[in-house]
Amino acid sequence: MLRRNIAAVLGVMVFSLSSLIADTGMNVKVNGCKGPVLCSNFPMLSDCEDCCHTWHVDVGLLYQQPGFSGMNAGICYSTPFVHETGALFQNQVVTNLTQCFDYDPGLTVSLGHLFMHDDWFLLARFDWLSTSIGNRVYEDNQAEYKPNANFDTGVLPASFSSTDIFTKIKYGADMDIYTLDVLLSRGAFLSKCYSFEPFAGVKAAWFDANQNANYYNATEFPGGSYAIFKELRSNWGVGPMFGFNGEYNFTQGFALFSDSDIAVLYGEASRTITSILTNSSDVAAERKITNQTKYDCQYYVPVRTILGVKLSRYCLEDNHYLAVKIGYDARALVSYTNTENGYVMSGLYLNFLWDF
Repeated sequence: MLRRNIAAVLGVMVFSLSSLIADTGMNVKVNGCKGPVLCSNFPMLSDCEDCCHTWHVDVGLLYQQPGFSGMNAGICYSTPFVHETGALFQNQVVTNLTQCFDYDPGLTVSLGHLFMHDDWFLLARFDWLSTSIGNRVYEDNQAEYKPNANFDTGVLPASFSSTDIFTKIKYGADMDIYTLDVLLSRGAFLSKCYSFEPFAGVKAAWFDANQNANYYNATEFPGGSYAIFKELRSNWGVGPMFGFNGEYNFTQGFALFSDSDIAVLYGEASRTITSILTNSSDVAAERKITNQTKYDCQYYVPVRTILGVKLSRYCLEDNHYLAVKIGYDARALVSYTNTENGYVMSGLYLNFLWDF
């Protein structure tokens, strides 16, 4: 009797376990995927060990507005004679002419491979954006200007007092941003409709940022000379990265997604500031002062989050999975050794995915 009871219990356990395995292995998920695991980056087409559905490709558009720390054309005073005192002094509105780039297009591309024996997903992702602004002119007869705080007035002639004010500014800047991520992930369903995908890997980032401002004062430089402030920056860093992707599938073909990551990078940075007084009929030769600084031990902390909607479908007998992601992308990179080595960037994220 005891043996029969034990056999019955074991039979129920085996049947329950086989049912559970069958359910997790073959149950079709909300998005149409089969299998116990679903990576947000790679929805599995089936749980077949011999299937060749292991490759992922995506190409996307970044239409975003970047800006780097320390972008400043100068300081504007709303009323002339700001440097005077006593009877000539007037109340002022002082404006720092901080800058930001316009929205510009960038590129994001990825290549991934799924290891079917254990459902691990390897992805390499590259982002690039280049942006610039031409000559932004600040000139107001009712206002006066002072240079960027880093401008070295030592290049100016003795007749130009430190209390003198410029009457016009022309400002320009450019920036190039590159990031490369190599990550390993494995996703799963947390509930019937929600899948999550933690990942870890390596991030590399490098970016160059340049700005220049031309300062004019016809009274001090009647011969056509003008003062120039130039700043050139070069930065790079490499380090570990951690992140989390999530997807909430409302129905097959429609989901909300979120992709976030954070990293700690170690690298180098260099900064060159040049102050110039151009030659003219009143200035016999160009004057230049160059200040160079190199940061050999530079730490960066990049943070990024993308939120949006995902539209997808299986096609060609479920042998291909096509999707488009549309969302808002916000990222920032802050530095430790020199706080002016960072940047921010945000805007449209549009990505087309193909899994096969």
